[in-house]
Amino acid sequence: MSEVYLDGEKVEFQGDAPESCADAIALIENYLGGVGRVVERVELDGVERELQDLAQVVNYGVLAFFTQSAQQRLASLCGQWSEASSRIAEEAETLASVSLRVEWKESQMKVVDCLERMRPIIEGVEVARGYGEESQAAWTEALGQAFQRGIDSINAVADAVESGDSVRVSDQLASEVAPSWLTLGRCLREDVAQVLDGKEAS
Repeated sequence: MSEVYLDGEKVEFQGDAPESCADAIALIENYLGGVGRVVERVELDGVERELQDLAQVVNYGVLAFFTQSAQQRLASLCGQWSEASSRIAEEAETLASVSLRVEWKESQMKVVDCLERMRPIIEGVEVARGYGEESQAAWTEALGQAFQRGIDSINAVADAVESGDSVRVSDQLASEVAPSWLTLGRCLREDVAQVLDGKEAS
């Protein structure tokens, strides 16, 4: 007989447990949406599995869901975006030097690749900003300012790439992208993630 557990407690259904993992996932996620929680991880018969993979599993023994609050989830994601922002800042510093030593076409490709890898961070920060505005969080303004500076630095580099001026590209990477994305990473970590996680920034 199939069993479903939620944060260590067996879920009692009216009748039998859902026949497939997909049905169980849909029921649990629908319930969690109403109580402000999200799935952190899930185990099938004691083995941790990816949620999307389980959607294809029909028969199961024990399906265990472990959850966290939406706020905790956002804190975790902000930590990841912070680390990614810091890596971008370091890469920008390196590219500022490299772009003056290699052929323009190679330099252009490296810079464009770096800019493309900022996209997931940008999308994530927009989610965090939306949450901050909706909840009127104290960190919303600081994040907005840091984020805007990061966006402005991208536009400045994109314009420099368009102009074909490697010296200008190098200057924008070193003076705008690197410091602005380092600041964004610090803001995500200290002003947002630590507050969401219930800790004071140090």
